[in-house]
Amino acid sequence: MTSKHFVGDGGTKFNVSVIAQPIRAEVKRYTAELIRKGEDLPTLLVLLANENSSSVLFSDLLSKYCNEDGINLEVARVDESEVEDALHAANVDSSVNSVIVCYPIFDAYETTSLSKFCRLTGEYLSRDDKLRDNVSPMKDAEGLGHVYNRPHSDAAYISHPENANDATKEITPCSAEAVMKCLSAVPGVYNEFLPHTKRMDGLTVTIVNRSPLYGHPLAVMLSNEGAEVYSIALSSTYHFKDFKYHKIESELENCIKSSNVVITGVPDPNFSIPGEWIQPQTIVLNMSEYENISENSVLQVPGTVLVTGVGKLTRSLLERNVIRLHEAYHRKDFRIHKENARQSIVAPEKESMPLGVAASAFISRNLLGLS
Repeated sequence: MTSKHFVGDGGTKFNVSVIAQPIRAEVKRYTAELIRKGEDLPTLLVLLANENSSSVLFSDLLSKYCNEDGINLEVARVDESEVEDALHAANVDSSVNSVIVCYPIFDAYETTSLSKFCRLTGEYLSRDDKLRDNVSPMKDAEGLGHVYNRPHSDAAYISHPENANDATKEITPCSAEAVMKCLSAVPGVYNEFLPHTKRMDGLTVTIVNRSPLYGHPLAVMLSNEGAEVYSIALSSTYHFKDFKYHKIESELENCIKSSNVVITGVPDPNFSIPGEWIQPQTIVLNMSEYENISENSVLQVPGTVLVTGVGKLTRSLLERNVIRLHEAYHRKDFRIHKENARQSIVAPEKESMPLGVAASAFISRNLLGLS
């Protein structure tokens, strides 16, 4: 059940944090079963390479959830120069079941290009993108490197590790998935009785953020469900519709005024969307730690729905990804040959990263609680 709070004749505040409760209950049941059977609990390693306030806050809140729900979370603070070696060490460390990397690291502002690679050289445009693609899919708790990482990737055609079960094939970027679940909880947004590609038909969505962490994958996921999407970045606007996308010339104001869903996630305290741009009956969701749009101004518009509580749902979905990966690849009764599976998912040789002795020792020391 979703919590609603009506505000006069204006809008409705829709708190979807209660959606997280059954997901966390699923996690707790799984870890309780492991304890009863005397098995090791899942271990999640968080690589934190700077003091970015959003990254630190996220890791702190996630740590609280994991402590309560039976997941062993370890935060490894590494220097930027060590993070690639540390990630490789985590990929091959059997005591680490899942990994997340806190971004941005090398890119002060996340890349907003729809392509990860330079057309001339084939090289990554972003070192952070390269990191995302080097997280082992057997440990990729955020799902950022292997699903929806390019325009209109279809999860059904993504190459998963050998013997992946249905649960692991459902691992998608948790922040974008949280928004999808939030929207699905709003009455009239999602029609589960229609074909997969038509379930959000009729929605026009403006996303003010094209970060690969959620803005870009969210645009793809919404489009794949039938929505029309305007994907906004600082220097460009892309239009997604009917499994096609193209760059357009359109002002932010026009996109927002033509949309019945507005999602914003700009990490800038000075960015603000005027309330008068929001049309009646519009669903508004703010993913930023800053108030990209005044809640009061949204709630003054007739029929609007202001969705809140997304962060709690995101953390819960990440926890669920952790236990799904643990169950598929890291439990004692896992029956496939791990070495063969590892060989099937390693990155191409030219993209592989050397295992640094110092980084390996750091990870081991961190997990043993010696640092």
